[in-house]
Amino acid sequence: MSELTLVSTHKRPLKPLVQAALENELRLLEAGIRRTEKRLSLFETKYRLSTAEFIRKYENDELAENLEFAEWVGEQRMLARLLEKKKLPTYPHHKHDSSEENVLSSSAPDLVAVLDEIQGLMELP
Repeated sequence: MSELTLVSTHKRPLKPLVQAALENELRLLEAGIRRTEKRLSLFETKYRLSTAEFIRKYENDELAENLEFAEWVGEQRMLARLLEKKKLPTYPHHKHDSSEENVLSSSAPDLVAVLDEIQGLMELP
């Protein structure tokens, strides 16, 4: 089994720095959700449709294609992805399995476990 030791040139312990980085990731995710919800609200106000009703009409080809509608669909998909990330019970710890869309919950790995997994993936034919 491999062992990795992290050494800092500063006297501060690393654990609080890692924890702060994870908390910042959660803040960024929540800010992204708020920003996307605001953009959706602007579309809903402008077109007097809820996003759910818009998506239903859009998918049934009841609306003409235009750039704003494509953006609206994109914002709705972005919100779905952000919310999916946030509801992971182990967020921010997660893994992508085979593709960016296939997100799995994961326990907080130690660095050795991550390196072992990478090494295993590199050995695949």
